[in-house]
Amino acid sequence: MIAAQLYSVRNEMDIDLEGTLRRLKEIGFQGVEPMLIPLKKQNNYPALFWTDESRDRCFQLCKKIGLEICSVHLGIGFSSCRTSEKKTAELIRKVHHQYGVRYYIVSGMFTTETAAKSWGHYLRKLSEDLKDEDVVILYHNHDSEFYPSIKDGKKHFLMDTFFDAAGEDVKMQFDMGWAGYAYDALKLFESYQNRILSIHCKDFSEETEWKSDINQIEDRCFIPCGTGMIPVKDLVARYLEKTEGSPLIVIEQDRCSHLIFDDLKKSFDNITLFSKTDSLKE
Repeated sequence: MIAAQLYSVRNEMDIDLEGTLRRLKEIGFQGVEPMLIPLKKQNNYPALFWTDESRDRCFQLCKKIGLEICSVHLGIGFSSCRTSEKKTAELIRKVHHQYGVRYYIVSGMFTTETAAKSWGHYLRKLSEDLKDEDVVILYHNHDSEFYPSIKDGKKHFLMDTFFDAAGEDVKMQFDMGWAGYAYDALKLFESYQNRILSIHCKDFSEETEWKSDINQIEDRCFIPCGTGMIPVKDLVARYLEKTEGSPLIVIEQDRCSHLIFDDLKKSFDNITLFSKTDSLKE
């Protein structure tokens, strides 16, 4: 399955939620990955965040349009809040039992060794609490997890500290764009391939300059997948080669300097070509 991460169309969703989802379906996306936050009321939160109040309506809308909720991104560390493992498990059970969503993804949790251990223990407890459910907890990387340091004379990543604390049951959604921005996407994929169940496709132009604050990267540097410096084609091929069962490829266009739907269409067409469409029909 090739799905769209709805962060890509956050501005468009605020203007016309249903119209935006229909445009994604027209491009060819089979599914979407929304973000759920454990709050009851929508209040002033953007359409990107699905609370209890908006979740059921949005899920039904996707069903009507023909878009599968292939996975959900959990905003359990959103802003300065940290949702308890118990409350997060309750949200997952509710969504899983009602809609059958299997993959639950978290990201952006740590930039220090201490935080990596703390969030690793959090996800270990969460996965243990849900061990009798048919759900999988995955961690989605950004760049900060992959800036190397030296520990005990060997190259070390914060991701290693995190997974040591999280245990074997916590899997990974590999964001190839941020992995390649921070280090070497192909080498990192090889190192963590036994944990990787899903991949996020993202690409940067060859002229992208490294920024310590990734929010300072210019919009024009975020380009359609398969047209820049990230080895998207090779990574998709390696992922499909190692994946057992139905693959889940998610396209994310963080920003762009063109029309977002045009860039998403180019990304979708390239990934479809790279992935030999027959293997993604399930």
